[in-house]
Amino acid sequence: MQVQLICGFLGAGKTTLIEQLLQRSEGKVALLVNEAGDVGLDGEFLARTRHVDIMELPGGCVCCSLRHDLVAAVKDIYHTVDPVKLYIEPSGVAAPSGILAALGAPELADLVQLQAVVGVVEPEVFLKEYRSGSFGRFYSDQLQNSDIILLNKIDLVPEHMVDEAEQEITKINPTALIYRTTHCRVQLPGGERHRLTVKSDFALHLQTLTIRPQNPVLVETLKKLAQRLQQGQFGQVVRAKGLLNTGLGWVRFDYASGNYLISDFPEAQSSRIVFIGKEIKSGEIETVLAS
Repeated sequence: MQVQLICGFLGAGKTTLIEQLLQRSEGKVALLVNEAGDVGLDGEFLARTRHVDIMELPGGCVCCSLRHDLVAAVKDIYHTVDPVKLYIEPSGVAAPSGILAALGAPELADLVQLQAVVGVVEPEVFLKEYRSGSFGRFYSDQLQNSDIILLNKIDLVPEHMVDEAEQEITKINPTALIYRTTHCRVQLPGGERHRLTVKSDFALHLQTLTIRPQNPVLVETLKKLAQRLQQGQFGQVVRAKGLLNTGLGWVRFDYASGNYLISDFPEAQSSRIVFIGKEIKSGEIETVLAS
C-alpha cells in the first residue's frame, strides 16, 4: 500500500491539496485525518470529493500522543480497505518526524511503501513565524522532512516575499523540489521516499476550543467574529474552522493567517466550530456566537 504524508502548518492548504489529489486519484484510495480538536471537520469536508474511505483520529496528535493509534489505524486500513494509496493528513501542529518514525514501525514494514512527503507552506506566515522563533522548530522539522514543498497562496503576497521564503527554505532543505502554487494547484511527481528522517523531539502545545452552537448562527455574526479575530480580540487565534447552520442553510467557515472565508456547504452532521491558538478567550467567543 502506498502511503503519502501531506504536512503543513495550520491553514496552509493541506485539505485543499488533498481534495485535488483525491479527485485525480485512480483506483481505491483511503484517507487518514488527524485533527487537533475533538471533532472531525476535514473528513466531512473531503467526503464530498469522491467515494473515499476516510478514517479520523481527532482529539490528539499522531506524532506523539496518538502514535500507537496511527500504527493501528494504518494496519486496519490495509487489512479492511486494501487501498492502492493512503493519504495521511496530520494535524497542523504535528511534527512530521514523529509521524515518519511511526510509519517506520517494524509491524508496518511489509505493508507500507512510503511516498515522497509533501509540505505545504504559506510564504508570509512562514517568514514571520520561522524568523520570530514562535514556531521555528515546527518549520525546521517540516521542511527538513519534506521531499516536495509547495509555496502556496502566492497570489496573496508580493513576489519578493515568495522569493525570500524560497531562499530560506532552500537553506533548510537544499534538495527539496519547490513549487509555487495558488490553491495548491500542481501536478505532483510520483516516486517513493528515499531520504532519511530528520528526527526532532518537540511538539507544539496550542490550546483548542470547540463550540457546538445549539441555535443557528447568522452569516453577519460570523463576519463580525472574523473581524474581531483579525483584530486579535480573542487571543492569539491562528486557525478557526467550522460547519454551521445559519437558519437559511449551512456554511463552512475558515479563518487562517488573518484571512477568512464563508462559503455554502451541503447539510452537515451538526454545527461546530474549532479555534486553535494561545490564550483563547472562550467566553467572549461564545458570547459573540450566541448573539
